[in-house]
Amino acid sequence: MARLLLSAIIFLASASSAYADFDAGVAAYQRGDFETAIKEFEPAAEAGDATAQFTLGYMHQFGQGVAQDLDEAARWYRRAAEQGHPAAQYNLGVFHQDGQGAPRDDVAAYIWLDLAARSGQMFAGAARNALARRMSAEDIAEAQRRVREWRPRGP
Repeated sequence: MARLLLSAIIFLASASSAYADFDAGVAAYQRGDFETAIKEFEPAAEAGDATAQFTLGYMHQFGQGVAQDLDEAARWYRRAAEQGHPAAQYNLGVFHQDGQGAPRDDVAAYIWLDLAARSGQMFAGAARNALARRMSAEDIAEAQRRVREWRPRGP
């Protein structure tokens, strides 16, 4: 199911990508050639393409074409999340919530989950609300303040 979701995300995003390498990466990913997909996505990701960054994060998270590396996944997710990529924001929020790939930090998790929820990311609002039940009122207020101040960064 997760692979199908990623395939749908990258297929839909490929039409808007200006990088031929990205399209070649999508084709390689869809045929299960993950090593080639990684090599094709990297130039677009390094150039700032948020969808390519998200995809590399996903592939590192699940060990597709590379050894599983949650720290590297979080690095790619952060780059995409800072540009406003909702799925990357959600995944980075979950990483902070669980303390895997990123330090456990409920305020950071709330911020990323709330931003993802505001963009319509499925499950982000429920995850944020569940997280808030274990947070102090002060931490929630701080997270909400930082969400209000947040602005996406360019690539």
